[in-house]
Amino acid sequence: MLSFNGTLIIQLGNFLVSWWVLDRFFFRRCVAQVQNERHELRALEHAVIDQKLEFESIQAQHAESLKKAQHLFARALPASLENFSSRVVTTHVSIAPQVCDVSTQKMLADQAVAVLVQRIVHV
Repeated sequence: MLSFNGTLIIQLGNFLVSWWVLDRFFFRRCVAQVQNERHELRALEHAVIDQKLEFESIQAQHAESLKKAQHLFARALPASLENFSSRVVTTHVSIAPQVCDVSTQKMLADQAVAVLVQRIVHV
């Protein structure tokens, strides 16, 4: 059986005093610090999720507007380059239509496409 003597009571008192000191000056502060850090981490996680959703919506809007611009660009191009010069109509008095060969027409069409693409991309 266990005998109760003075050292057991002193050890019990020492344990209770140590527990009270640690609880009062160490454990509560550590627990409060850990809770604050967890709260900050949750706030950061929510901020990251909100930013990700905003980025995805902006990316979807960008893809939609790019698709719309590509569709409008495709509609603006002539159906064939051979009929392109015949469809150009000017009402200006000093500009007279000129006949040019197919390679010059293709070069002019490529330059026009490059200018249009650059205007659409940099808008």
